[in-house]
Amino acid sequence: MDAGSRMLHLVRLVWRLLGTRLGLRLLPGWLVLAFVGSQLYDQFDWAGLSAALSGRPPVEAGATAGALIGAWALLWGSTLRATALSPELAPLWRQPVPDRAWTVAIAPIIGLVGAPLAVCSLLWASPNPGAQALLWLGSWLVPGLAVAAGGPRGLGLAAAGLVLGGALIGAGRAWPTWTPALVALAWAGALPTVSRTYHRLRQPSARRRRRLPWRPRTALGAVLRRDLLCLWRRERGTVLMCLVPPVPVAAVVLALRFRAHTVDPAAATLVLLAASAPLSAHLLGRLAARLGRRLDPPEWPVAPWLRSLGLVIVGWLALAPAWAGSMAGHASSWPSQIGLWAALGAGAAWAVAGGRVNLGAYLWWILAALAVVLAPLGPVLGVGLAGIGAAAATVRLTRRRGRLG
Repeated sequence: MDAGSRMLHLVRLVWRLLGTRLGLRLLPGWLVLAFVGSQLYDQFDWAGLSAALSGRPPVEAGATAGALIGAWALLWGSTLRATALSPELAPLWRQPVPDRAWTVAIAPIIGLVGAPLAVCSLLWASPNPGAQALLWLGSWLVPGLAVAAGGPRGLGLAAAGLVLGGALIGAGRAWPTWTPALVALAWAGALPTVSRTYHRLRQPSARRRRRLPWRPRTALGAVLRRDLLCLWRRERGTVLMCLVPPVPVAAVVLALRFRAHTVDPAAATLVLLAASAPLSAHLLGRLAARLGRRLDPPEWPVAPWLRSLGLVIVGWLALAPAWAGSMAGHASSWPSQIGLWAALGAGAAWAVAGGRVNLGAYLWWILAALAVVLAPLGPVLGVGLAGIGAAAATVRLTRRRGRLG
């Protein structure tokens, strides 16, 4: 088999392994961009924005382009790690394939991920818009791959690529007639660099998982570490979703404070905090689904009450961002908010202690916790309800151990 046939064979294998995965990762993001762009197309002064950007100095245009390319590399680094640097390609890495063949196979993947950058370049008016888009795309190839590979070498190479790419784009803004020559220079330097970068940074040692600084010294610490690692590594999207409530909760509470004659801000704060509580049960439910029988193995030398406390703490952590938002919006009602926060986290642990989340029962728990906290001595009653929830979770875990054991 000659060199050309081996190259085509490698390209077919790579796209057979990664083509579907790449499409599934790119399509949702592109659809969101298309939807947002279509909604803003008639409501935004694109001509004014283009005129303002085009009138800036070339140095500023190059710096802006470098910053956009770097931000895009950080945003889509996980997609390139899951495709161009996927461990599924490891058997092919050991084959006697020349570097230029890997360039032909991998560069289109990197280019597709960076295609929106070429569209973004059209905001800078140019007599050669197509050449300018190709210049942006050529400046993206090396930084995109290097950021995805990670590590000191990868980040150092990405920084150098961003500086050179920004310089070329700035030069294209200063001398527009030289843009086609700059495109040829950018791609002539980027393609060989992609092959050498891929050869050096694709090894697993360059992407090894960092060791965690926290080493638990107690049984509760070990259980919490295992739960939090499972959530972060396998349910990162759900964890990040818990960071959403603070902004709308704080904004609504602050807005209601200006209408105190019609709405009680303290009560409204508690209601908003309770409305975000299902996130806690959802997060614990995903943890139970991921761990299955390992949520609370009967053979563990851990008392049921200690495992229950671990679930309660995870429930509190899931509600911590929403609680922080409510505290920022209306800090004067902090005792009631703490009582409600404690009751909701413990109730989420009780709802999940059986192995699967009982969302219907947890919704009734939310209403009961809200009614208790709004009553006289609400903070004290809320903490007491949290104790009841933790005790009920312990009972459910004990029964579950009896069934599994």
